[in-house]
Amino acid sequence: MGFSGAAMVMGAASLAATVYQGEKQAGAQKRSLRSQEQAQKESASKAMYAEKRAAMESAKANGKSPDTMSLLAQEQKRALSGPSSTMLSGQSGVSRSAMKLGQSSLLGG
Repeated sequence: MGFSGAAMVMGAASLAATVYQGEKQAGAQKRSLRSQEQAQKESASKAMYAEKRAAMESAKANGKSPDTMSLLAQEQKRALSGPSSTMLSGQSGVSRSAMKLGQSSLLGG
């Protein structure tokens, strides 16, 4: 067995050490890749959240509000044109004869 046997044992040990180091390095690469993928997912999630929040803030800042001055002007103009009406009197209003006092009515007068 001599020299060639010792060389074979040394070669096998060297090969085993190289394979072990390769496996160790491959495992480290896999862990690094998983860590990177997780960081990318978190970053994308945070970016999406920030985008939604910015859109909500923008919508809140640029929210539509009613034009109260034009609504008021419309109602004032409508009140000046023709008889006013309520839900009880309708568009024609209340007749003058119904507003006379001293008459008997169904309500006890």
